[in-house]
Amino acid sequence: MKARATPPAPADLHSGKVTQLHPREPDREGSRTANTAQQSSTDTARIEAAAYIAQMTLELERLAATADLELLAYFLAMARAEAEANTHPPDERS
Repeated sequence: MKARATPPAPADLHSGKVTQLHPREPDREGSRTANTAQQSSTDTARIEAAAYIAQMTLELERLAATADLELLAYFLAMARAEAEANTHPPDERS
């Protein structure tokens, strides 16, 4: 299985200081606690990224609407809705 890169933290994206992406380490047998902590960290980063994207797309949606770019505003609204749907931990989403 190929290692997946984790996204930079939203704060890094906003500041323009994108750090190098690190591949996820493969799961190790017997390290259930480490895997749980890693999963929690991954969930937190995912939720923070989704919240950041939701905020940025809201601002872009408003800008597009102000400029009478209706179709673009619509697509940005759809992207925002998808991002907002991912701002909750996986077990709380319905």
